[in-house]
Amino acid sequence: RHSFPTRRSSDLDEEYYWCLLVSQTESDISKFQRQQLSKLTGVVEPPIDDLSSLEDVRVPGSGKWLVSNEVYVSWKTEQAAKRRIFCLTAKPGSGKSVLSSYVINDLQERKLRCSYYFFRHRNATKSKISGCLRSLAYQMASSDNAILQRLCDLQQEYASWEQWDEKMIWRKLFLGCIFKERSSVLQFWVIDA
Repeated sequence: RHSFPTRRSSDLDEEYYWCLLVSQTESDISKFQRQQLSKLTGVVEPPIDDLSSLEDVRVPGSGKWLVSNEVYVSWKTEQAAKRRIFCLTAKPGSGKSVLSSYVINDLQERKLRCSYYFFRHRNATKSKISGCLRSLAYQMASSDNAILQRLCDLQQEYASWEQWDEKMIWRKLFLGCIFKERSSVLQFWVIDA
C-alpha cells in the first residue's frame, strides 16, 4: 500500500485562487495589450469580411489544383529558404482573389500562422500600402504574444502609427521591431492586389 501526501482543503482553495488570479491577470494584460494594439494600428480585426465574401463565391473544389502544385508545396514547407515568395499573376477577373482565399484557408487548416490583406482599388482605405502593413502587423501581433509585447513596448516611444506612411511603418514596425523577434513562429502573408 502506498501513502500519498495529503493537502488540506484550504491549501487547495488557496492554490486554486492563486491560479485563477494569475490567469485573470494574464487575461487582463492580454486584453489591454490587444486594445493598445488596435489603438496604435487603427485596425480592430483582420479583413475577415473580405475573406468571407470570397469564400461565398468560391466554387467547391476550385483551388485544389494549387495545393498539389510542387512550387506551392515547397513554398509552404521548405524551412531552409530565406526569402519565400509565391506569386500568382493573371488578368483582372480571372479568380486570383478567390484563389487567395483558398490559400488562406489551406494555411489556416494546417495551423500555420497566416496574415492576409485584400487591396480594394475602389475603396480609399483599402487601397493604400500603409493600411496593408498596419493590418499585417495587427494580425501578426494577434497571433504571436512576443510580437504583441514588442509592439506594445514600441508604443511607449510612439503614441500612434495611423499617420505613418508605408516607408515609416516598414522601417519602424517591421525592420525595427517585428523582424527582430527571433522566437517568433514562421508567418505567412497572403496579399491580394
